[in-house]
Amino acid sequence: MRRGVTRFAKDGRPVPKMRLPITQARLVALGLALSACVPECGQRQRLARVDLAQLKDASQTFRGATGRWPSSLQEMAPPSCRGPNCTLRELHNDPWGHPYRLAITPERISVVSAGPSGQLGDGDDLDLVVWQR
Repeated sequence: MRRGVTRFAKDGRPVPKMRLPITQARLVALGLALSACVPECGQRQRLARVDLAQLKDASQTFRGATGRWPSSLQEMAPPSCRGPNCTLRELHNDPWGHPYRLAITPERISVVSAGPSGQLGDGDDLDLVVWQR
């Protein structure tokens, strides 16, 4: 047996030891490349959903403090509010850099992110219902 040979292929040829580590290294490199995409492939949506849940809670807290729903998200954050009506410390943009919105209709109130496109109503919006009739 030759030195450095640990296995034999199906056809009986010896397989050198160095081929297995190279294959493993390729698999590890492929795994690292794929895992680099995974967090970004849904991370912005997850962050937006966390923000929307916090905005929903702030809207409900505002209603508890004032007896009415806010007319806008800006109404719950400085400098527009003072005292217990300030249910948000600050109002920042969604992960794509667009402002969050409070969508109010007679049937429902929801907090909305326009999504990656920044355009409301084009199918990539994220929203969370605050109140529904």
